[in-house]
Amino acid sequence: MKEGLCFRVSTLGLYIEANKQVSKLLPDLCPEEPLVHSSAQIVSKHLVGVDCLIGPDTQVGEKSSIKHSVIGSSCVVKDRVTLTNCLLMNSVTVEEGSNIQGSVICNNAVIENGADIKDCLVGNGQRIEAKAKRVNEVIVGNDQLMEI
Repeated sequence: MKEGLCFRVSTLGLYIEANKQVSKLLPDLCPEEPLVHSSAQIVSKHLVGVDCLIGPDTQVGEKSSIKHSVIGSSCVVKDRVTLTNCLLMNSVTVEEGSNIQGSVICNNAVIENGADIKDCLVGNGQRIEAKAKRVNEVIVGNDQLMEI
């Protein structure tokens, strides 16, 4: 790749899209690097989209579907989770049966069993309660707005 690359990221959707572009560019930039890190433990690899990027030491449980998403290091995605168009930063836990679409989940967040999250930003260290339904929300602590 001889040309540079720059993204203007002014919305949550554009931020997710910029991160997804990495999986398309990585084979040209670093052909020896796989999109799914060798230390990632994935039970059903056929349920991970070819355009997904999964970081080191991440675990993905049975019957979990990951499409058009980027997952950081040391994440735990338990059984029967669906991730579509998402960005999970480092050390995120997504518990069984959760469904996340079009969202950014920041470091150390926990998404409890059966949560349904769509088009949200979940801040650093936040916990989303079991069976919660969240749409178009920014979920952060009072002291976190400057971190976003």
